[in-house]
Amino acid sequence: MSNASAVSFSLAGKVALITGASRGIGLAIAQTFARAGAQVVLNARKPDVLAAAVEQLSGEGLHAKALAMNAGRPEHAP
Repeated sequence: MSNASAVSFSLAGKVALITGASRGIGLAIAQTFARAGAQVVLNARKPDVLAAAVEQLSGEGLHAKALAMNAGRPEHAP
């Protein structure tokens, strides 16, 4: 059986914006991309839940930043 946490591709030098990244599949994708070397920007609507996700990834030694906004609403973009 293969190690599910092993990453077999490199995203070094890349930045990845992951929407819905505060939990579940989105957070798992962010974690995988960060392990592959990407700087990840987590996006979700709830700042408190998003901050907890960034803290979790940072606690694993991964680089992550938060962008709290509704990605489906252009007027929310910074």
